[in-house]
Amino acid sequence: MKRREYITIALPASGAGVLGGFTARGFLESRRIQNHDTRIRDIDERADEGELSSNNEPHQSPSKRARISQLIQSLPPHSFVSSGRVSNTQFDRISPTSIQVSGISEEIVRRPSSVLVVCREAYTDTLVSWGVDELTDVSSVRVLLEEQVTQPTPLIMTAYLFPLTESVFTASTSDFTFLCESEQLILSESGRDFTSKEPVETLDDVFTEGFSREYVSGGYQISISGRTEGVEWVVPFFVPSSMYVRRKRTPRGRSRQEYVKHALTTGVADELLAVIMPVYNQVLEPRGVEFADFAVDFVHQIPYVPDEISTGYEGYARFVEETLVDLGGDCECTTILLATILVSAGYDVILAEFPRHIGVAVAGNFEGSYFEFQSRRFYYIETTSPGWTIGDVPEELVGLETTLFPV
Repeated sequence: MKRREYITIALPASGAGVLGGFTARGFLESRRIQNHDTRIRDIDERADEGELSSNNEPHQSPSKRARISQLIQSLPPHSFVSSGRVSNTQFDRISPTSIQVSGISEEIVRRPSSVLVVCREAYTDTLVSWGVDELTDVSSVRVLLEEQVTQPTPLIMTAYLFPLTESVFTASTSDFTFLCESEQLILSESGRDFTSKEPVETLDDVFTEGFSREYVSGGYQISISGRTEGVEWVVPFFVPSSMYVRRKRTPRGRSRQEYVKHALTTGVADELLAVIMPVYNQVLEPRGVEFADFAVDFVHQIPYVPDEISTGYEGYARFVEETLVDLGGDCECTTILLATILVSAGYDVILAEFPRHIGVAVAGNFEGSYFEFQSRRFYYIETTSPGWTIGDVPEELVGLETTLFPV
């Protein structure tokens, strides 16, 4: 495989029904670094001589470290990121003492900014080191780490942009914009550089009608395209591989509506909607297309793949990050995905479970087959293949006993 160097709550009740009709300057506060390259060389030399504090002997106060750790935990999950923001952003050079971030899009640098780089243990929020520097060049910055990295455990580097007018400790979480993330890194035996190694095999690149997936350093560039009421659209986005792997490791054993609740409460649903909604607003809403119809067509581009083929397990429900990176899933997976999108967009939704099948039903001004639930009509949506519109029901499902679950 080629690689490139660029880097609300579910209710317990259920009912039965039958079908009817998401100083940055810190220690550099108020000070612009002069002769930056000279300072970097000095720090690198002091690190070689053992004069720079390591993460085993921190020179920062525990309270500052604790505050950085708290900040990491409060930042959005960056499960889905608009491709326009990250397609060229990358870590050019990574050393135990400094990080070079390049290719920062001018699209997001709309005001004087700083860059925060966080080094943490892979797939946890345990802080190893961090650094903050002012973005003096519009597209590139070299950030000096506060503590030299010395531990050989797997690490991940993540970069964020935030306003220069704020301190890393006073900025709100909404001020931080995700820039890029590294692959899993391990400190080499020499202690001077890192080697990269992902904990799971990366997925193959796929380029086909309706969707594409390309692995780049740190994650997957994905594009899903289709047509709604004759209007063509394309939704490109980026998913960091750390988020995909973390979700793969998240325990199952929960109801389908709990998968939707997970996406809603962790901020994942908001981030996904922030990727999808601009396409709808720019391309489809001016043509009078209902968002729910667009959401259905978006999910219909995900191929139906039985669990036994894709995972080797039966009844493997995917989190939304998994479904959109795997670009495949069964009725459970696409139902969870569509319900998540619709609920985050403000629709009232229920899940409709048949024997060995499940789908979504949505309340609104629609036509076709519906369920009566809590004195309202919810129109059925088949999520597994293109061609079905809201209110359409496959013939083999008509008349079957159905259990309805609120989301």
